[in-house]
Amino acid sequence: MLYDFQSEQAKVIGKVCQANDLKDETGKIIRLIGENEYAIPAGFVLNDKTQE
Repeated sequence: MLYDFQSEQAKVIGKVCQANDLKDETGKIIRLIGENEYAIPAGFVLNDKTQE
């Protein structure tokens, strides 16, 4: 997570996972970005085996 201490907000959230968890983890990141409670503007999921 990239956190801006000055504004006290998370700017980017990321997750490294295995291929079999990719779909679930992508859904979690999408939900976190979409929720107004956290106000996270961007995110990514990285497959640890393929580096994609």
